[in-house]
Amino acid sequence: MMDDSIPLAMKDFVTEKKVLALTEIHKNKETYGSEITKKVGTTFAHTIKILNDLEESGLINRELSGRKKIVTLTEDGEEIAEAFVKVLNAFKKADIS
Repeated sequence: MMDDSIPLAMKDFVTEKKVLALTEIHKNKETYGSEITKKVGTTFAHTIKILNDLEESGLINRELSGRKKIVTLTEDGEEIAEAFVKVLNAFKKADIS
């Protein structure tokens, strides 16, 4: 019998803001923390915490470019972001509120 429970790591990881940040990075391929802040609707400090969590989880890379850090998805981050995009689109298509 397969265990259908949600892994604890996923329960702690999946938040609305993290999903929005991942899908925003996915959409743009590379972006900056300030852009994510605008799109996700958080403070810059909260965005940095989100990005730190995503980077520690191995889902994003941040690289210094001049005075800004460029944010990109890792291979794992790309796979997870694509899955979130599919789920979000399915909810929109089904018009589930």
